[in-house]
Amino acid sequence: MVILGIADGLDSGAALVINGEIVATTTQASLDRASHSRVFPWGAMADVLEAAGLGRADVDQVAVAGRFTPPLVLRRYPGLRRLAGDDPFSPALDAHVAYQAALRWTGFGSFQEDMTAEWFSKQLDRRGYRPRRVLMVDMHRALADAAYRCQPHDDVLAITAHPKADGASVAVFRGKSGMLVPQFRDSALSVLHTHLQRCAGALGYEPVAGLPMLWAEAGRGRPSPDLVERLARRLSSVGRRLSRRAYPVPDDLPLGPSVYDRLREADPAIAAASVLENLVDALGGMVRTHSLRHGVRRVVLGGALFENARLVARIAEGLDLDEVFVLPEPGSRSLPLGAASAPAGLAPRRTRAPGHGRAFQDDQAGLALEAAGIRSSLSLDNLKEAAGILHQGGVLGWFVGRGGGGRWGGGSRSVLVRADDRRAVAQARVWLQRDPREEPGCVWDGIDGSLRGAERVVDALRLGAVALRADADFVERYPAVVAPDGRVLAKRLDASDEPELFALVAELRRLGGPGALACWPLGLGYEPPAARPGDAVRVWRNTSINAMVLGGHLVVRGPKR
Repeated sequence: MVILGIADGLDSGAALVINGEIVATTTQASLDRASHSRVFPWGAMADVLEAAGLGRADVDQVAVAGRFTPPLVLRRYPGLRRLAGDDPFSPALDAHVAYQAALRWTGFGSFQEDMTAEWFSKQLDRRGYRPRRVLMVDMHRALADAAYRCQPHDDVLAITAHPKADGASVAVFRGKSGMLVPQFRDSALSVLHTHLQRCAGALGYEPVAGLPMLWAEAGRGRPSPDLVERLARRLSSVGRRLSRRAYPVPDDLPLGPSVYDRLREADPAIAAASVLENLVDALGGMVRTHSLRHGVRRVVLGGALFENARLVARIAEGLDLDEVFVLPEPGSRSLPLGAASAPAGLAPRRTRAPGHGRAFQDDQAGLALEAAGIRSSLSLDNLKEAAGILHQGGVLGWFVGRGGGGRWGGGSRSVLVRADDRRAVAQARVWLQRDPREEPGCVWDGIDGSLRGAERVVDALRLGAVALRADADFVERYPAVVAPDGRVLAKRLDASDEPELFALVAELRRLGGPGALACWPLGLGYEPPAARPGDAVRVWRNTSINAMVLGGHLVVRGPKR
């Protein structure tokens, strides 16, 4: 059975499951080289099929994430999105939430689901796809499936928090015997639908693209009790659900400054830390309630809210749970994988690291280098030479193995620098045109130093999805990757997952270097990490990084440092 999963919203993409095995996933943005491109994922669909050596006619079933999100009118006419604009305080945002609520409450959502499936069938047929069935998958179900199927435990509680997702903000599923059984779905009128976007907008960040910088800013400040209390009046846990508000009534009546006005007036670091604290209290309280209610001490998390690595770590640290799991990209980018996994009924199993992206052969990498007129060496000694460049304070591009998850490339589509060299980390940030507020990731061999609470997030740490607090030894050894609040966006290396990267760090250690590397995405500015060898070559040609490993090939710029 060949099942093609797709998502066509903010982060469109595709995933392929064949006979119960996840074969490949990719996002359309990684192919377009533009974050949140919103382009329909025809390219991503072709890419995952190419990875499996299949054609369009080989697809048995297409599973689409989102029963009526995005609405059919936006799916048919995506240009209408521009009418609403990107203002998080626009009344159009409230109207959208109210519309989704009406779809769910009146049952018209089911009618629109049928219409959308029929429309998709016609579009696929025009492109040469002949699936026996087009299935629309509830968004929260897809998010939960993606998380549940990629971790090893059978009996877990799957909790998703994703605003404006098929008329719900939060859903809870019990995973047992390989099945996900719905337990709870929050009201369509949850405050969560608009709250975080408006917090980000009040602080001057883009509602989606700017969130990583918002959480980095939160690591530089301490929450204000007054701001946290004001935020809690708007967003809080109320038993099993989150607080509600009346849509489409204006967000704040003219009765004085709103909490968003207070955020604008506050010191940015204090305001960001207060927003984070409010999320920890609200979502942590909800997770605690459901965990106690079901008597389950293993929790998997999905949805855009849990792309905040600090939030996940704080929930794991603050609750009496055995383990908390989250994917590196548990929000919209996980939807295609979840959509394909839902009808396939995959058994839970530990997902490979760094991810399910495509792998490329050495000859494919060689062709990309040759086309660009770049000379490289293909040798077994390349790993040692690359480690030597890092040891001397160089900046190394790394495009090896399967594509990784996470915004910094998961270590496999990354730019690597010694984690004890602040100067080199800052230099790499400038060369790659990264925002000065952005934090680097960290890949770490786990030999020296420690991260507190690691035992509760074993698999999430292996995938680089949590920001744990470092002990004093870690801070002293690897200062370039430790944020002001003492946390690290960390990934613990496993020799069986990523033998080449593990061997690189081992060789660096042998030379007397550190056991941890700082990571930036292998891309320019806000681009996603390189998806193909040609993308990596373009980054090489447009930056000054000292060397790059592309599969088995090594490219060195100028004299070795």
